[in-house]
Amino acid sequence: MKDFYDELMADGRILRFKKKRHSYHIISDKQDFWLPSTTKILGIIDKGSGMKQFLKDAGSNSDFIMRVYGTFGDIFHNIVDQAQKNGEVILTKEILPNYPEEQMKDWIWERLLRFKDYWDTEQDRSKLISSEKKIYNLSSQDSNLWHAGMTDKLHEIDGNIVIDDWKTGNGVYEEYWMQLASYAKAIEYMYGIEVDKIRVCWFPAEKPNKKGYRIIEKTKKEIDIYYKMFMNAFELWNFLARPKILADQEQKQEIEIKTYMSSIQLKLLN
Repeated sequence: MKDFYDELMADGRILRFKKKRHSYHIISDKQDFWLPSTTKILGIIDKGSGMKQFLKDAGSNSDFIMRVYGTFGDIFHNIVDQAQKNGEVILTKEILPNYPEEQMKDWIWERLLRFKDYWDTEQDRSKLISSEKKIYNLSSQDSNLWHAGMTDKLHEIDGNIVIDDWKTGNGVYEEYWMQLASYAKAIEYMYGIEVDKIRVCWFPAEKPNKKGYRIIEKTKKEIDIYYKMFMNAFELWNFLARPKILADQEQKQEIEIKTYMSSIQLKLLN
């Protein structure tokens, strides 16, 4: 399976997303440098006592559960992206792999049906600008504060520029707003467009209302507040996580360039 995905930017650069590292590379004739993803940066934030208790209760299954739910979110996003681009979705084994628990397929379908209701409701008053758009922000004079990400949906509603982000978990957390605020500032940096609202479109396991989904939004003033919070988290990530990542990269490079003898001769004793 392909591990990286390229997108040509308006300035001629290529923004490459590397899935395993959950990071980006900006590639041009003169440059090739690494950018951490917004979600990777926000991983530095403690998920709280609720998540800790959940993992404790899961015991030895906790790693498996986290991998499954991560895959679940990726598959949901991939299917929704296809639906936006093609107008329909035809499921294949590649899109919807065989889970150890078949119930996972039902959960995805339930959320997709709710997503369709959301999409049909919003379509009449929404003008799509882009979907699954890779973005980056190099506005800081400190290159250690450069970062990148990907918006789920950028559109215009009633004259307002809005970013929507799909969430399928069981809660809406503060770091979601930091994530979307960073996207809003990246859009402003790249295109000179001010984002008026950021919205979480929430499709949890248990329906939050009769519609089966909930839209929660923040205003431009709140975007500025959450962006400051994001940058504070970024500073913490630079202090705690970046040194380890760079050290791991250097160690990997050393391993890659190490050479070995083509043969070994052993002296045998009679």
